[in-house]
Amino acid sequence: MLASPCLALKESLFYLVSSPSDKIPWFVKEFQRLEELSRELKREQTFIKARLPKNQVKNRYVDVLPCDEYCVAVKCCDAVEYVYLNASRISNIFPEDDRVYIATQAPLKNCTKDFWHMVLQEESNIIVMATSLVERGISKCDIYWPTKEQTVWNLGCIQLCLEKEVFIAENSIVRRHIRLCHKLSDGSMEDRLVYQFQYSGWPDHGIPIETYSFLYLLEQVEKYRLGKSLVVHCSAGIGRTGVFCTLDILRRYLSSHSFLQRMNALVDKGANKEEVAAFLIRVVSETVVQLRKRRPGMIQTAQQFWFLFDCLTRNFDAS
Repeated sequence: MLASPCLALKESLFYLVSSPSDKIPWFVKEFQRLEELSRELKREQTFIKARLPKNQVKNRYVDVLPCDEYCVAVKCCDAVEYVYLNASRISNIFPEDDRVYIATQAPLKNCTKDFWHMVLQEESNIIVMATSLVERGISKCDIYWPTKEQTVWNLGCIQLCLEKEVFIAENSIVRRHIRLCHKLSDGSMEDRLVYQFQYSGWPDHGIPIETYSFLYLLEQVEKYRLGKSLVVHCSAGIGRTGVFCTLDILRRYLSSHSFLQRMNALVDKGANKEEVAAFLIRVVSETVVQLRKRRPGMIQTAQQFWFLFDCLTRNFDAS
């Protein structure tokens, strides 16, 4: 019998990621179940906005689209109409959480201005960029920020200035300090400091070889975050973006009062670590389903699903 909810959580997570050769079939089977659920879910979702002829050129990948219900509409300056962006609003995953994620594709050149208007509109001071510009010779993201310090970009009623770059976590993370200035209708300017965290420790078609730098990325984001809203992107905005958002949500949920009550009920019934582990897999899967309701395809592979559990284990082992 497990001693307490917190200890049960730690022991069961460790049980899941220890002896990977024995446990990986569990993750593959559960991920296949998630894929089947998602196919059923996708039949109920609509993608009218993303498929409009005028918007198709704004999609980096033809098969990665935001569903209409959670698609972020962007208002640019004094424009009358909202514009489309391949971005999805993710919120209300569990009752005690008020954080909002804007999960989006890597900005295209023709969407740079709209992207920064979205950052302004959503009052976010954090951008997480979980991709390199080029991977295996293929363009994954266009440059959407000034690359030289103190250089100013003019984007209509918005100005951008790169104030500085800081390399951390053995250069796997770059923190850029970008000054975002916005011209108001009365001619005055308001500005805010936006922190862009670029994580380059994730190889294309794989997962990081260790969890430390990715967990450190989350810690840095939490340290610099001021508002409720985070803008997160990789290339397509579903794989690495999905892992980041799910991990950030679960770090808080697995420490929440509502989850610990559920764990306490299991412990009181005398559940062993295998039973708690099965329960944890269900909880994580439920969370992924909720994210996929808001942005289809979040967490793309069984390998990413496994990495999510590995990160959770290291996170709670250190707490």
